[in-house]
Amino acid sequence: MTHQLTPYQIEALNYKRHIALTANAGSGKTFVLSKRYVEIALIEDVPINKIVAITFTDKAAGELYKKIAGEIEERLISEKDQRIKTKLERIRKQLVSSNISTIHSFCIDLLREFSPDAGIDANFSPIDSETSDELIELSIEEVIINLLKEETQSDKIKYLVRILGSKAALTSQLKHLIHQRKNLIKLADTLYSGNVEVIAKHFKSEFHNKFILFFSENIELYFSNLAKLNNEIIFNEPGDSIALTVRSILDKYTLPINPLEILSAVHRLGEVIFTQKNELRKKEFTKKFDSQNFVNEIKEIEKIQKVLRSFKIDENFESANIELAKFGKSILEVFNRSAVLYDEKKSDKGYLDFEDILLHTKNIVSQESVREKLSAKYNYIMLDEYQDTNEIQYEIFMPILENLNAGNLFVVGDEKQSIYMFRDADLEIFNRTKNEIEKKETALSLLQLPHSFRMSPPIAAFTNELFKELFRNPKIEFNEVTPNELICSKEEDVPGQIEILAADSDTESEMVSKRILKLLNNSEETEINFKDIAVLCRKRNAFSELEKSFSKYKIPFTIIGGKGYYQRQIIYDIYNYLSFLINPDNDSALVGILRSPFFTISDANIYEISLCKGKTFFEKFKDFNVSNKTFQYILNLLTEHLSYALKVDLAFLLRKILNDTAYWSVIASKPNSAQEIANLNKLLRISNSFLQQGLKTIYDFVNYLAEAMEKLADEGQAAVSKDENTVKIMTIHQSKGLEFKAVFLFKCGDYSKDENVRAKSISVDKQFGILTKVPLNGNYFDEYSMPPIAGIYNYQMNKKLNAEAKRLLYVAVTRAINYLFISFSVNSKKADSSFLSFICEGLNINLEDENHNINSRLKFMSSFEKQYEIYEKDVRLVIPVIKSIEDFEEIKERDNEVLPDDKIITTGVIIDRVKNEIISATKSAMFLQCPLKYKLTYDLGYTKILKIFDKQIPTFEFKYNEDEETNDLADLRGRVIHSLLEKEVKLEEINNLVSLLVIAEIETKQPKYKNREKLIRSITEELSNYYSSSTFSLIKTYTDFQNEFEIYSKENDYYLYGIIDKLIIDGNRVIIIDYKTDNISPEKIEERGNNYLPQLKFYSLLASKMFPDKKEIVCRLVFIKHPENIFEKVITDNEIINFKEELNLIVKNIRLNNFPPNLSHCQVCHFALNNGKCIIANS
Repeated sequence: MTHQLTPYQIEALNYKRHIALTANAGSGKTFVLSKRYVEIALIEDVPINKIVAITFTDKAAGELYKKIAGEIEERLISEKDQRIKTKLERIRKQLVSSNISTIHSFCIDLLREFSPDAGIDANFSPIDSETSDELIELSIEEVIINLLKEETQSDKIKYLVRILGSKAALTSQLKHLIHQRKNLIKLADTLYSGNVEVIAKHFKSEFHNKFILFFSENIELYFSNLAKLNNEIIFNEPGDSIALTVRSILDKYTLPINPLEILSAVHRLGEVIFTQKNELRKKEFTKKFDSQNFVNEIKEIEKIQKVLRSFKIDENFESANIELAKFGKSILEVFNRSAVLYDEKKSDKGYLDFEDILLHTKNIVSQESVREKLSAKYNYIMLDEYQDTNEIQYEIFMPILENLNAGNLFVVGDEKQSIYMFRDADLEIFNRTKNEIEKKETALSLLQLPHSFRMSPPIAAFTNELFKELFRNPKIEFNEVTPNELICSKEEDVPGQIEILAADSDTESEMVSKRILKLLNNSEETEINFKDIAVLCRKRNAFSELEKSFSKYKIPFTIIGGKGYYQRQIIYDIYNYLSFLINPDNDSALVGILRSPFFTISDANIYEISLCKGKTFFEKFKDFNVSNKTFQYILNLLTEHLSYALKVDLAFLLRKILNDTAYWSVIASKPNSAQEIANLNKLLRISNSFLQQGLKTIYDFVNYLAEAMEKLADEGQAAVSKDENTVKIMTIHQSKGLEFKAVFLFKCGDYSKDENVRAKSISVDKQFGILTKVPLNGNYFDEYSMPPIAGIYNYQMNKKLNAEAKRLLYVAVTRAINYLFISFSVNSKKADSSFLSFICEGLNINLEDENHNINSRLKFMSSFEKQYEIYEKDVRLVIPVIKSIEDFEEIKERDNEVLPDDKIITTGVIIDRVKNEIISATKSAMFLQCPLKYKLTYDLGYTKILKIFDKQIPTFEFKYNEDEETNDLADLRGRVIHSLLEKEVKLEEINNLVSLLVIAEIETKQPKYKNREKLIRSITEELSNYYSSSTFSLIKTYTDFQNEFEIYSKENDYYLYGIIDKLIIDGNRVIIIDYKTDNISPEKIEERGNNYLPQLKFYSLLASKMFPDKKEIVCRLVFIKHPENIFEKVITDNEIINFKEELNLIVKNIRLNNFPPNLSHCQVCHFALNNGKCIIANS
């Protein structure tokens, strides 16, 4: 189905200028990306590989690829123009080689292409975090040991250990620094290139400048309001000692602002008139005047006091700055050594980690020669989710585009959905890029998609009203964003509801469970299934509570992107079973598997068994089960599995255990059965790959599981299809890009921890430097001092985190289509950074009220007869605060009904019949030369073996991009010549372009080739000779032509495919031009032309199918070495019919695996023996 483009989307399709597009949630940005991609490929007629589309995740890349493929298919169906259809078919075929990927995949491709420039092995392997961590730890350990042995360096290590508390802490912090080394490398080259005094001076000035930037307005407001209140007291009681003390402090406040004097005054005032909670004292201050008349002033004073009093500036702050600078220089030295050794260890094994991939790519694009090639190679770059990009990615793409002076840049994102600061996402990059695009183009290049096709009117109105307050008065230095009003693209009557669930008597998870059941029973206006519901959490630690509650109420659920795979119960169960098999005396393992789903023995039975005779639990179990058939069966199974344990493959053993016991059926009956089964299958895959590492046994696997259960807490659970009819539990980050009819925001009372600089821990900021609390005067046992620069970092970082938390709430709210439920526990603390606090602040909600009313003016966008209209309408929302849920129906047990088996089973031989294969001109020509040669080339791939032994082919050229060439230089020559002829380059440009192409080809494919200048001269001379010929002049007179014309046509149950160098339409004639770069003499042209006849007939057949109205097909072979000697042949209708029959016979023989040798071809066959005899027939 073809979607109608909105006016905003049409504007975003303009690819003639750079564009920065801000796309609201549900605005159809992926639809625009796919449309734009196809428009460029189709209208500009550029090869697919010149367009780059970068997305945030592999999943997003896959979805974009699917959308583009779908867009092509839709156009193919609706398109009537045959030429456009041909172009679309070509684009569809090329799509498999498209540059649609994540940033890391894109960079990996660049590094493989330009590995010599990067100074790395082209066959490098990207490594996972576990391997990286292992190498980092080894490197750090080695460096610390070596430095301790060096007399001049050992004191430095001891100094760092004392400050950080232990060698383990030093190792941990160095590991943390290596992971974010891109920032450390910049700091080392800039700030830390100076001496300690210069760095300390930077800390002082940076603190001063930032303090004024952040607080100048607030400070003036603080002192003026405080003076106003204090004057009220003095007016009423002129001799009040506290008021006079306050006035004496205030009188010292003067402009310009001195941060240290301000903070000293604030701390002094805190001791005189503020409580420990930073509230004005009632008895000493606010009761001495009519405080009801100054409510806003008091509120502002207390808010600013709380912030400023958090700055605890030590009187020895100058010493703290010096100590911090000294610490930074020292830790950087050890970091540098560790990073260098880490690089060496990776280099030895041919490894690159994710950080290396970006850093190496950044380095090569800074090289002019590489940058020029990439600028020519990539004409269009499209970057999705640009709000989550970081500086190094910006530093990769901007040079490729020559800082917007070349190519075309399209970035799309939504600042309001930037939620990946923990991955180094930098919202400032989006703003910087927008400013640069506006400067290069105009403000017309900064576009928006304000509409949303996702949200119902109530959800859209709620979103607008909430976030226009939360995003009000943004400050860019804190990554705060401007609100963008949503335009609702749903019908006015689409139902929607927002509810607040205040859990009091019930636990919060139980209340959510009951509301889900009620929603399923009562969703009359909108049909809701389990799969239409998502429960979103800020943190993964909330999942376990939901799991228990959903299991209790029999609600089927799936955890999306859950971590802690090795901490799941099924892993413990398998670990226990294998532990018992390798050691039957392991009592805890045996008790574990008897109680587990393997055998489900009750605790009462376990107790009875423990009273039986025997030294081990297994002996007791043997004694216990004598008269019980069930237990006898279990004992028999355990005994059988023990006999298999050390004899069979691990994967086989695991499957036997799972099949013999009731384990599969037990987990299949759980509410989260899909997830559990997927997790179990993942374990089977892990066991398979583990044993493939070689010399691994069941003992090694048990040890591996033990270590993984202890250390690998971040391993993700197995992926499960989102189409499963289950409620989805996930983090808000996991929900990005998804939508659900009903969304529950769980634990909205939770809040994020502050990101403060702490003692014995290191924070790194590319602006402020390396930060930690430091000891003064070598006293490592007193409380460490907080340098002022660390305090200002804390303030800015926590303001950024608070702004991101608001954006995280925006992402969560905008996942909902019809229903939004906001749940919290009444007993939870309402912290400033909690979602609940944001919602109450943004909408002025009193949670004690039963309902909260919102009146909103909402914009709608509707379409009528392919025209869009925007209008406004009042929307009234009633948001109930629900404290208990009574009328819900529990899910009944699913019947274990056995369905009749109506399958019909037939027996017999299954015949594998090939069809829909692709036959090219080269394939058919080679089969006609010699069927056996075809088999060796295409079925057995022997041409690649010939390449290894560097055997040259003494036969003529087939089209280089349809055939596997064995003569690399001939291939290179043909590739360069064909490329230039396709581009129709001018005569004066030939020499330069030949040089560029040959050098690029040689560097990447034949770096050892020495005679490049001779080759360049030879190709240039041949092309110049051709350009001077009468043949070239004649061909140039034709105006209706296509270069490199691809034809793809179905013939019976197979496909024909060919690329024609130049196809000309000349009235009722089709002229096929085929360029040949064969190194032959003029007298051999007629003979060689006849050899090429099958290929020409193949092209003629395709042309006759593509242009059935044309009356004559003329084929011309142009040998570039002898352009005046043309081989021309008119292919008649009878010849085409006969060739079609010949093709059918070729395909039939190929399918029958019938490949007889043509011994007359042996003299020119590269597979023949040295005596010119068939390699097969004479073997």
